[in-house]
Amino acid sequence: MESSSSNQNKVAEALLSPYQTFAGVSNPPALTSLYARYDGEKIQFAIPFALRPGDHLIITVLPQEEELAEREDWFALSAAGLAEAYGDNEPEYTLAHIKEWNPDYEGG
Repeated sequence: MESSSSNQNKVAEALLSPYQTFAGVSNPPALTSLYARYDGEKIQFAIPFALRPGDHLIITVLPQEEELAEREDWFALSAAGLAEAYGDNEPEYTLAHIKEWNPDYEGG
């Protein structure tokens, strides 16, 4: 039995296959981005747009305004915490200030 991940990959490959031949095509299909809102039953486009049977879509769900406001609150709290941790007169540390190197550090 195939995993749902494998099935999802096959579906994605089937949907994207018409777009994977761009290299040899002089006029690839144009991509169009549209703003829309889901009303609980249907996707409602902000401007009229006619879809044809067989059109391929990529749907990106944007966070709701409340989620964005909450995220901004978390960013503000993080920035305030950093501001408290480091003062205005914090010294600038360079590699010359390192007394003992960490041999397990993988960042270089």
